[in-house]
Amino acid sequence: MLWNAIARTFRELQNMKRILLTAIPLLFIAMLARAVPVKVTMNRTSPTMTLANKATGESIEVGEKNGMTYTFEVPAATYVLTALATDGATVSGIIELTVSEDGSEQEFTVVTCTAYLYNGWKVDEDYTLSVDVVSREGTPVVQTLGKSTTEGRSTFLAFNGNSYYATFTPSEEHQAEGYMPLYLQGTLTGNINVAGQIRRGMDYTITLPADAELFVGMKTAHYIPYIPVEPVNTEVEGTQKRVTYHLTDRQVYNYRTWREGGLTQAGYFTMYMEEDKMPQLTFTDSDYDAFGAQTIKHDVKWNGGYETGDILLNINERGHLTMQAGESRELRALRSWQLTDTQTNNYFMEPDFHYTIIGLDGQPLDGVVAIDASDNVAADPWVTLRAIGQGTAIVLVTYDAIGLNYYERESPEKKTYMGGEYWGAIWPENTAAFVVTVGGSSASGIDPNMTINETYNDGLKKLSGKYVDAEHDVFYYLDTEEGYRYTFTPQGVAKVEMARPVIGEHMATYVGFSTDGVTKNEDGSYTLLLKEGRTIVRLSDAAGQSVYQVLTAKKCHREIVNASRPGSQIFQPGDKVKVQYSGLRHPANKLAGIYNMSAYVTYNGTPNGTSLILSPNQYTFGSAASAQAVTIDIPVDYDVESQPELVMGEGVIQVNGYGDPIGNHRNTTRTGGRSANFTAVAHKTYFGAIPDVRLQLSPVKYFIVRPIVNVEGASVSISPAVTDNGDGTYTATYGTYTITVGKAGYRCFRSQFTIADDAEGEQTVAVDMVKAENPNTWDGQTVTEPGVDAAGVYKIATAAELAWLQKHVNEEKQYGSSAVLTADIDLGDYEWTPIGGQKFKEAYSGSFDGQGHTISGLHIDNGDANYQALFSYIANSTISRLTVEGTVRGRQYVAGIVGLQDEESTTDRCVNHVKVIATYGVAGGVVSHHNAWSATTSNCINLTTITAPSLAGGVVGSNFITSHVYHCLGIGEVVANSAHGACVGGNGSKDNVSDNYGTHEYAITGGQTLVTEEQLRSGEVAWLLGEAFGQNLGTEPDAAVADTIPVIDGMKVFKVIYTTNSTAQADSLYTNGTLPTHDATGNWELTWRTAPDGEVITKVTTDSTLYAELKDVSGVKEISNDPRAIVGNQPTYDLTGHRVSSNAKHGIYIRNGKKIMVK
Repeated sequence: MLWNAIARTFRELQNMKRILLTAIPLLFIAMLARAVPVKVTMNRTSPTMTLANKATGESIEVGEKNGMTYTFEVPAATYVLTALATDGATVSGIIELTVSEDGSEQEFTVVTCTAYLYNGWKVDEDYTLSVDVVSREGTPVVQTLGKSTTEGRSTFLAFNGNSYYATFTPSEEHQAEGYMPLYLQGTLTGNINVAGQIRRGMDYTITLPADAELFVGMKTAHYIPYIPVEPVNTEVEGTQKRVTYHLTDRQVYNYRTWREGGLTQAGYFTMYMEEDKMPQLTFTDSDYDAFGAQTIKHDVKWNGGYETGDILLNINERGHLTMQAGESRELRALRSWQLTDTQTNNYFMEPDFHYTIIGLDGQPLDGVVAIDASDNVAADPWVTLRAIGQGTAIVLVTYDAIGLNYYERESPEKKTYMGGEYWGAIWPENTAAFVVTVGGSSASGIDPNMTINETYNDGLKKLSGKYVDAEHDVFYYLDTEEGYRYTFTPQGVAKVEMARPVIGEHMATYVGFSTDGVTKNEDGSYTLLLKEGRTIVRLSDAAGQSVYQVLTAKKCHREIVNASRPGSQIFQPGDKVKVQYSGLRHPANKLAGIYNMSAYVTYNGTPNGTSLILSPNQYTFGSAASAQAVTIDIPVDYDVESQPELVMGEGVIQVNGYGDPIGNHRNTTRTGGRSANFTAVAHKTYFGAIPDVRLQLSPVKYFIVRPIVNVEGASVSISPAVTDNGDGTYTATYGTYTITVGKAGYRCFRSQFTIADDAEGEQTVAVDMVKAENPNTWDGQTVTEPGVDAAGVYKIATAAELAWLQKHVNEEKQYGSSAVLTADIDLGDYEWTPIGGQKFKEAYSGSFDGQGHTISGLHIDNGDANYQALFSYIANSTISRLTVEGTVRGRQYVAGIVGLQDEESTTDRCVNHVKVIATYGVAGGVVSHHNAWSATTSNCINLTTITAPSLAGGVVGSNFITSHVYHCLGIGEVVANSAHGACVGGNGSKDNVSDNYGTHEYAITGGQTLVTEEQLRSGEVAWLLGEAFGQNLGTEPDAAVADTIPVIDGMKVFKVIYTTNSTAQADSLYTNGTLPTHDATGNWELTWRTAPDGEVITKVTTDSTLYAELKDVSGVKEISNDPRAIVGNQPTYDLTGHRVSSNAKHGIYIRNGKKIMVK
């Protein structure tokens, strides 16, 4: 150990009997240096190391390793670590490590990366390699490349959690052959091969309006400028411009295009030389006009529920900078919600930011500070704040709207960013504001002492600690209140003033400071009345020197409901109370590589709100009602007399999850940036203030409830639970209740009644039951074992037999039981329990063949339960030829037929006529969610309304990336805020979603085509849907009433393409076989032939191409086929004798005794 080495040296000096008086003091100083315990873990590629002090070059004794780990002690300093390969001689790389002075054990895990090319090229001969390594916070890590024991390859070192940026540059000879540099980057958690293929480049041209601008670049890390790609040619022709770049095959590039007064469009693409994979980037005037640059979408439901229209800055927790003239500082604004392509890839784009400098009086100000943008703002959104002269300025920051798209790998089609294509400008009340003081005397004697949540955040990872953070701490007040009253006790302060924001149409500004809203209290504290937006507080000492603090306040709305007894505003012991907020915001919304946290509403130190962690919805705190709801249970034994008011205080928003300490976004640098944080630690912190909840409680009061039922012997149940008195009456208290009444031979009766807060005396409830038309209608209880065929398949003929199957599967765990329906069955509207469990091993795995029959009267009402449908969860299963009618309400994975469809499972030829409601998310008509690539839904129809907050589809609510949905029809309405489609919803790729049709267009359109009612009636859609579908078009002599929409296994529809003797232009019609004998007007007789001189036919039995011979039977002798004959000065009339004065629609017209037909 180092201590022993120093002692040995000292003894040797004594034994030499040469006393060096100048060396002894230095030796004792070294001995007295404080040693720090260090642990360095090597790896299999580089199992050994040497260590030297960087300053002195002295070799450090590190002892023998234990496994891969060295443990030793050294003084705090910077050291140079040299890693050796398995042969003990080859240097794998050199890296510097710094041991700090805090005295605690410090651990370093060394990662060795091997860098090479798939081209088979050798480093330093065919290409050169450069590698930059940075820490998590973006600090450069000093390292030197090494060599691999494999010839022609390089190695480099990093520490666990570091990020690397490797550039492989082809030699001049290879560059002359067209090869382009290769850029690779990543974040390290272990040894990896950093390898790729250097590819050739090609010219790629992007077309845009001549007055628009275009940038193309490459990203290396989050928050650092893009690497610009310069165009090789620009051509302007008329109103268009063609910009050509030389791009590398399979390299990812980003783009940004804008023009004065228009919308900025941005995104990224992967370059492919293959024409069928090459992205198609073309911009027209409509792209810049599609969404106004100043458009504000002041709605948290916009953009999939992600939008909050907010902003973060890298200033400090007080929002006040002090500088000296001549100093500068780099600034970075960050949009919140950050605009990312997906939840995991995090290729985010920022909008255009604007900086406005005003004085303390709100007037434009020059001469104190200036903001300098980079030479290429499209590549580099950082700006430089320069201090010019003495004074104090306020800087305001806003941003514009933006349109965002990206092109997936190997796809020429653009995709919209997560949450939608268009994102609005900043909400004006969120205008960022900070104060800059340049020069002047110091106000160091002032301590604002603005604390918040001091007890909560003691020792937690909030960088501002117990003090207010200008951005993360928000003071909420109810929309029924004047504002939020914040009290603090400053030191060294003679005067406190505020500048409240004046919120305009597009931004906020300030008009000066005053004491309006400031109250000085007798104990020396001050109370501030904060209102919407960012208030700037000025604290001045007796000499007039000032410091500033930005405080953020927001209005919110609150509803307090009795969850135990909905409708009642009387709260009693035993009640569950729900406090529902809207208007709260996530204190530390997702920032790539920095924050990835969930948020909870917390009162009295307990997280009472709903956690959205590890869920896509953790990012929708601002719009998710469930996230902003607080529930409490009033104890049954609560003493109302002694404490009639229940108080919930200390309301805050707790942030919990993985990421940096909150506030660390301000430590991001222009050169270091950030990469994915794979070594983040879990932590929680508390922010802001939420209004207290005060509930006035009442003693419990009871009423007699008497149901009056029109049939005897019916069973009655009331929920929420009440007391059954045993004499046909019940005891209940205030609230709204659901009464359910059943009896064999009758449909289930279900209704609500309310005992109002002003109710008195006995409460009666009328029950009018309806007799069932089908004698086999279920009574909600009876189960009957069905027959079974020779193959062991159950033959279900009644509802009671279906109920038996449900119990057989669920209770006896016979998940593989197969069945067929042999008749239509009616579940009578009685509450149904789904067939199957709620996890893979409990999935229904049999086959269920409806044989074209219908299950009606399905009723499920369980808004707190997942996987609600006729079948909850299926895997290795087939559900086919089944129609279901009724209503289903659940929480998540809710559908008419299948809640969740997992691997090797199929739903085919099913029709949903169930009204589906998901209270949380993911709802579909036939299937709620495909959970595996091998799940398939085909030939299905949805006819009724599907409702969910998000992720909803008429047939399939959401699909797995590569699952299949095809030949489906969505007619029913789909109601959701985002990610909903007529047939298929969800954010998953729609690569295997095809040939589906819908009558409404929603946010998700991939793989589904919009059709009209006329297309449905004509038979066109039935023909497009394919062999599983048919439709009675009424074309056959003995046909029944025609179908208005396609029908599964309906009458076959044929398409006839034809030309006529009046026009060579082809037309088409759809028929069940028989061909029409006259046209729609009746003026033309049709003779059908296989060709102009072919045989006459009157019926087809397959899709056909025919010739129609038209014979005029109207009595008009001459015909003109030219529709332009309608235009002119000569009078033209329709067949009713009315004169036509302009271009005509299709039909027959008379002019100069001639018939003119417009087709």
